[in-house]
Amino acid sequence: MQQLPERQASWIPLKLHVFFIYGALSVFIGFFPLYLQEIGMNKFDIGSLLALGSIVSLAAHPFWRIAGMRSQHLSRLMILMIVLTILFAQLMFGSSSYEAMTWSAVLLYFVLTPLLTQSGSLVMGYTSQHGQSYSTYRLWASAGGGVTAAAAGVLMDKLGMVEMPTILTFLLLGSIAATSMLPRLTGRDQEAVITLRGIRSSVTNRYFIAFLLLGMTMTVTLTINTAFLPLYMIELGGTKTMVGIAILIPSLLEVAAFQLYRRYLKHKITVLFAALACFCLMSALRWELMAEAVTPLQTLWVQLLQSLTLGGFYYAGSQLALLLIPRPFRASAQAIFVLVWSGFSGVLGTLIGGWLFQSFGAQIMYKMCMIFALCAAGGFAVIWYLLRVHIYQPPLPGSKEAGTE
Repeated sequence: MQQLPERQASWIPLKLHVFFIYGALSVFIGFFPLYLQEIGMNKFDIGSLLALGSIVSLAAHPFWRIAGMRSQHLSRLMILMIVLTILFAQLMFGSSSYEAMTWSAVLLYFVLTPLLTQSGSLVMGYTSQHGQSYSTYRLWASAGGGVTAAAAGVLMDKLGMVEMPTILTFLLLGSIAATSMLPRLTGRDQEAVITLRGIRSSVTNRYFIAFLLLGMTMTVTLTINTAFLPLYMIELGGTKTMVGIAILIPSLLEVAAFQLYRRYLKHKITVLFAALACFCLMSALRWELMAEAVTPLQTLWVQLLQSLTLGGFYYAGSQLALLLIPRPFRASAQAIFVLVWSGFSGVLGTLIGGWLFQSFGAQIMYKMCMIFALCAAGGFAVIWYLLRVHIYQPPLPGSKEAGTE
């Protein structure tokens, strides 16, 4: 195995790995609902199949996390996951019945959904050892997600949705090629440990639980938009090229927005709760504008707001997940945070969105999203007020409030 290059050497393979991984996931998430609609599935069935992915991810993430912790060659584990993704994707896209597609989708989701997490661990391993900036690779990730989605939209407009498996396979093969050229890591930072005491400390913290539930109310709407915006745009007369552009626009702007929030948004609990309330209000406006849209071009303009609301909401949320809990238990709190805001929200969002879209139409679906966002904003504002009156400090690890005896 070749030695790690010097700091001045090129890290193009790692950048290409990130570019292709995010590109493949962006194409799958953005265009898979359109593929399912084209083969005859209705909105509720589409939502149910997408919800299956979120359910499978609840088991897939810890399984591959443990595998990554035990692996001495994380890049080889990534290649294995990508190869399995290609195989299971071909099996699913080649299915001749709904039942066969469902079972093959379970296998696909089991290796596909943790790819970004494992890729992030891989990138963090290299950047932390060599003093490189993680933001550089985040830029390549955004470029990969946006540019490939836009290009895929153009290709599928010309060649049809039947080419989606080919495009997805090409991107995944590109990621395999880039990953195989990575040098071996000489060591790995120790993973933070999730403990029963940490879980108990988190679930007995009333502010943390309120934060999770209100956040899930908001993230359900974000899931609905991600899953069903492509179908809504096509329903309004849009093209697959426009769907790709809708993914490209926020991807290009989110890095700048993230850096802005990282620099100016104070890591203070009251400030972050106020920020969440503001992001929810901005999202409520966004959903109202989506509900009132009558052309696909209008939905593209509304997508500009995503770069301001989505990145800021998740950034403030991830910081609060750490600040509300004592330091020794933060790994457990972060795991619960991801489980609720991504896992549970993914299941609820796709099921609720599919039912609302199928039964009442996209306008009502986005109106309900607006109501959810306003409820979340009100809840975060109440917590902000309470914290202003009663100054909050995370309980000490050994105290009863921290969940210990």
